[in-house]
Amino acid sequence: MFHPGFLKKTELRASILALFLMAVFCIENPYEYRKPKNVTVVINEFLTSNSLGIILDDAGEPEDFIELYNYGSKGINLDGLYLSDDSTDLFRYKLPDTTIPVGGYLVIWADNDPDQGKLHAPFKLSGSEGEEIILSLLNGVKIDRIQFFPHSGNPEARLPDISYGRVSDGAEEWGRQAEPTPGYKNKSHQVTAISMQE
Repeated sequence: MFHPGFLKKTELRASILALFLMAVFCIENPYEYRKPKNVTVVINEFLTSNSLGIILDDAGEPEDFIELYNYGSKGINLDGLYLSDDSTDLFRYKLPDTTIPVGGYLVIWADNDPDQGKLHAPFKLSGSEGEEIILSLLNGVKIDRIQFFPHSGNPEARLPDISYGRVSDGAEEWGRQAEPTPGYKNKSHQVTAISMQE
């Protein structure tokens, strides 16, 4: 038979363990918020290999780009939003504290040259190896993502000097663009993929 003191110690330990588990699982996890309805910005177009210099950045250099588009009915401020090419590091590039107007665009140069200005991301895009572009919130919620790995089924997204984007600004369908249009209305050649919402 157990000594009464032993039972009291066991009950105390069980109570402490229960309180600990409640503290761990009941405290709000900042990485489990739902996407706010007022976030109306998407990845709209990108170029993974600018070998011919058909598009030049603000430093006059041929660079890859990522275009964001605001499809909402109000301007949207980008403070607290991030871009990355790595799902294990969503916060590689903090977007500048600027507002995209209704139906407006913002072009980010994916050139690994952050010293050239706030619109230059600290990573490049790889057309040969393929990768992904992720737009997320500070709490880790992914707002938008497009993958173009060799196994992702988007081979045209990796073609040199040809941009890949939504067939029309903000649409779910993606396709090869007739010509790169960073900061302007998309001109899709054909539909080759459909956006997958998480």
